[in-house]
Amino acid sequence: MPLPLGQFIEENGPILLDGGLATTLESHGAQLDSHLWSAKLLIEAPEEIRWAHEQFLRSGSQVISSSSYQFSHDTLAAMGFSKSAADDLLRKSIAIAKQSIKQLHPGREEQFFVAASLGPFGATLGDGSEYTGNYGAHGIDQIMNLHDERMRVLSTTKADVFAFETIPRGDEALAIAQRMRDFPAWEFWLSFQLRDPECLANGDRFHDLILQLEAYDNLVAIGVNCLAPPLATQALKLALGKSKKPIFVYPNSGEVYNRGKWTASNEASDLLIEAEKWLKLGVAGIGGCCRTSPKTIAELAKIIEKFRRLP
Repeated sequence: MPLPLGQFIEENGPILLDGGLATTLESHGAQLDSHLWSAKLLIEAPEEIRWAHEQFLRSGSQVISSSSYQFSHDTLAAMGFSKSAADDLLRKSIAIAKQSIKQLHPGREEQFFVAASLGPFGATLGDGSEYTGNYGAHGIDQIMNLHDERMRVLSTTKADVFAFETIPRGDEALAIAQRMRDFPAWEFWLSFQLRDPECLANGDRFHDLILQLEAYDNLVAIGVNCLAPPLATQALKLALGKSKKPIFVYPNSGEVYNRGKWTASNEASDLLIEAEKWLKLGVAGIGGCCRTSPKTIAELAKIIEKFRRLP
């Protein structure tokens, strides 16, 4: 029987996540001009999603994130999909990831994990508000309707862990953690979008939030993702002193997303150099987010090998 993710990390050392799924799909010719983002290909070209997962597995990833980050029942309803058809597509995102692992690592599936990727409410708005936390008039009930729908469906799948990613607001994070108490058998992680080492994207105090999250037993890790590597390092140094939870770090390439485009940042740094710092500080998982490729993950695999206890 496969170990839960938390126990696996405790026994074997830090784990290698995957990288930018959309980046990898776009490099292969995919057009992701949709509010569904990568989930668009669940409808149009699921074999492309499987191909991308396999590239990360070949590069050494032990955790594969599903193509459900920007999945929204409301978006699919506007496209003419029934609720049951939308549910089937969400389940399909997990099945494809599981099939990729079985295809690449037959007989060793227990050493690999599928994370049900769940973006914040802002991601489904398609206006970049996951990087600001400015949801306008949308209240917490509407925010949680999105999460509740997806959690309901994903709890019926063979995903190994829920991954709530790029969360820009403390109220959203705490509401998710509270709702996950209704799913005590499910591990989950929360990964945040920051504007500086001490604050979430909307200005909430990151480290105050970390202390509040200690109370949630099935929270397997706290992370930061889709931010520049140097900012991740600064935040990590503070977070490790506050939280007893394992820490995941998976930044973007150092570029900045603005008005629908990625541009170079003056703070850009070599993710690979920063990764060694993170591992020396004791993080439990590393990987990449937007604008990181299987090639980057392959390089991270070489670095993380020195810190693992796998036979």
